[in-house]
Amino acid sequence: MNALLAFLYDNRERLQLGRYGLDGEMAYTLLTPRFRASSHVIFLIFAQGQSTPALVAKAPRLTDRPTRLEQEAAHLRLLQTLRGGEWASVPALVAFEPFHDRAILIETALAGQPLDPAFVRRARSRSCTAVVDWLAQVQWPAARPSAPAGQPQLDRFARLVEAPYRYLAERFPLTGEEETLLQATWSWLAQLAEMALPPVFEHGDLSHPNLFLLQSGELGVVDWETAQPYGMPACDLFFFLTYVALAQAKARRTDQMLASFRAAFWGDQAWARPYVARYAQRLHLPDRALTPLFVLCWLRTLVSLLTCPPARRPGCAPTVSMRCGKRLSHTRRSWRGRASSPAGGAKRLRGWPPPNDPPRKPNPIPLLSGFCNDRMRAMFTVALVGADGAGKTTVGRYLAQAPQLRIKYVYLGINPEASNVMLPTTRLWYALKRARGRPLSMAGPRDPSQVKAPPKGGLKRLRAEIKSGLRMLNQVGEEWYRQGIVWYYLRRGYIVLFDRHFLFDYYFYDVADRPQNRLWSSRIHGQMLERFYPRPDLVIFLDAPAEVLMARKQEGTLETMEHRRQEYLQLRELVPNFVTVDATQPQDRVVQEVTDLVTNFRANFRTAAPRRV
Repeated sequence: MNALLAFLYDNRERLQLGRYGLDGEMAYTLLTPRFRASSHVIFLIFAQGQSTPALVAKAPRLTDRPTRLEQEAAHLRLLQTLRGGEWASVPALVAFEPFHDRAILIETALAGQPLDPAFVRRARSRSCTAVVDWLAQVQWPAARPSAPAGQPQLDRFARLVEAPYRYLAERFPLTGEEETLLQATWSWLAQLAEMALPPVFEHGDLSHPNLFLLQSGELGVVDWETAQPYGMPACDLFFFLTYVALAQAKARRTDQMLASFRAAFWGDQAWARPYVARYAQRLHLPDRALTPLFVLCWLRTLVSLLTCPPARRPGCAPTVSMRCGKRLSHTRRSWRGRASSPAGGAKRLRGWPPPNDPPRKPNPIPLLSGFCNDRMRAMFTVALVGADGAGKTTVGRYLAQAPQLRIKYVYLGINPEASNVMLPTTRLWYALKRARGRPLSMAGPRDPSQVKAPPKGGLKRLRAEIKSGLRMLNQVGEEWYRQGIVWYYLRRGYIVLFDRHFLFDYYFYDVADRPQNRLWSSRIHGQMLERFYPRPDLVIFLDAPAEVLMARKQEGTLETMEHRRQEYLQLRELVPNFVTVDATQPQDRVVQEVTDLVTNFRANFRTAAPRRV
């Protein structure tokens, strides 16, 4: 017998399961999560022979992760207290207690028509009316929670408004335009501190699959783990109306999402506005509060996605990651559109507030005084350099997985076996060389002392120049292609970690003044690297004696290894931030030291810091 059914049979009388129709035999259906990072599994409990579940049981997947279930249990208890008993629209808490080595939550099941995208497309008016009426009922004055001890209006403001704003300002890299938008966002949000808005019971995720139309015609709402018992009004409604807008348009791409979003609130029809007006009238909300609450809704949604994006969870399915990415992109652009533009001033919902009542821009409260003028932190680049055998690739791969750093790893060398990004032409070139059985270049440029002088004959010299020029064109294209990838990652808010760097690898071969040993293509390549190619913001040199390098790599000679090591040491003047790390230490010590260097550098790096190119 299943352990859950055994638990229910053993505690049937104590839990009074008979009142839920579970007097006889019971059966269950297990709903497993879509990806391994889900917080819990769900059991639907049926009376034998019935097709409608009577109870729902939730258990955490991991024994040390009961927090979300604890929150849901507390929220359900509070809802029952506020309503003076069980409420058909919300699951009733049956039990929350230890179950073997973890906790289990048992609640009543709600059965009805899911408000899935197909249904809201068919019955948009019915769905929106049901949600507005339900919100007005659960958030009406008599059902509002009183302020917890020690949590007056300003404490609620600090927790629900100021905290997400601070997170976005401190953690999320923004462009100059977005920094201006963030300041405009605060000009809207600061108004909420002066308004005596009623505390409401927020659900926090009012969309499918958490909504049902019950047989009684009421709205059923499940999954209360993200609720805010002492929350802000209107945010649940804005979130739901946006879900309906996206479902109605069958939006998949970000541009489709934004178009349907704008049409719902600002289009010629603006079908969502009557529901907002109806809700505001039922809860006696002032018109001037709606625009700040609208901005707050999307700021909080954006921050919630940033704090725990599924794409960063181990084991997340690709489709879930893609959907989260689309949702994050849509939410960020929605927030951008709701704040302001540098030239146009603050945008507002049409009629919220009325045109003759322009929005006020009060000074920030003392806790944030002067904070909005700070420059946002930018992302930066880090290069791991060193002779072959120093452990650059190993350390780089470890660092790219560091949970405390948001890093993208890019190989900036010519070894095709180590490259994680490469031009298609380069891949074709290496494929042809493999097919012809010719050896591939696996290291950096050749030792300058071993480079042969260009041929003296005119025809031979011309042929050598053409051949070298073609190689140089492909090499330059490869270098700038990878730099384009780097710029893309920086723009997306990542720290970019280089394994090797073209400037450091080619400096003594193409950049240093050796005219007698270089073709014109080599000189042009060197000038490009020296004058135009961006240099890393931080260079970490993994240093080890030639004997250690030789024992690890077993390539070349001790003399060439030591010569290469000394070359890297001479290059410390090329960049303002050059740090040497002892690579003879155990690998975990080296990884930890490099991680600390990057973390400390990030703490001090600002967009105002000069970039040497």
